[in-house]
Amino acid sequence: MLQAVRVARGKEIIMEINSKIVGHKFRELKREVTWRQTTNYAAAASDANPCYLDDERSGGLVAPPLLATALTWPVTERLGDFIGIDDFPTEFLNYGVHYSEALEFHRIIRPGDRLVSRNQGEHGQNLFFVVLNADGDKALSQGWVCLAE
Repeated sequence: MLQAVRVARGKEIIMEINSKIVGHKFRELKREVTWRQTTNYAAAASDANPCYLDDERSGGLVAPPLLATALTWPVTERLGDFIGIDDFPTEFLNYGVHYSEALEFHRIIRPGDRLVSRNQGEHGQNLFFVVLNADGDKALSQGWVCLAE
């Protein structure tokens, strides 16, 4: 058993965390990138680059790069659901802060792409995900660093 210690209002709280989460594979997140997502994201970011908005241009639309964070956000938002361990103390997740994120793009993301986000196990406080397209090719690598209170 691992222990996480939290101090709140001068009171020490010890939460036991089952060590089986180390290296545990989370549930996958499957998403299909849509034309609406790519164009809405570009418009919301005030990015009028034609490759994001002009669906008649040769080569078609591409997704703005940071749309990737929106596509994988459900994992961040509902991490407890994706951990997939019944006895995981999800209250521990209430005391973490999304500190930083790193993205590495392996290919352009386009409307129509079917993506699967898989974690590559847990490394301390870092979570590392690989996003694959329908052919199993890497589209994106994404790493998060979380800080506990």
